[in-house]
Amino acid sequence: MIPSGATIRAIRPGDERSRLSDGDGLFMQLLVEGGSHGWRLDYRLDGRRQVMSLGTYPDTSLLLARRKAVEARELIAQGIDPMARRKAAPQRDLSPQPSRDGPEIER
Repeated sequence: MIPSGATIRAIRPGDERSRLSDGDGLFMQLLVEGGSHGWRLDYRLDGRRQVMSLGTYPDTSLLLARRKAVEARELIAQGIDPMARRKAAPQRDLSPQPSRDGPEIER
């Protein structure tokens, strides 16, 4: 188990490890040369091994990665593939939306 965020911050280029395991399938894929590290959840569903991305560090903290892993495990326990659920969820539209007050008037 990863004891704290300090363990992650202590990783330096040239570290021989390729991953840090937090237990129950949650691990951090170390991408020292690339800059950020990726949180992954390794799980089995219907006899098939899957690896789900949970975000990158430091954008996704150790605590947040653990919470996301718990949510995914709850779905797996119900027989639902968390990756399929995520893909099926509607994506947020980040394009500019028109004002509720009507079209903008240039002045």
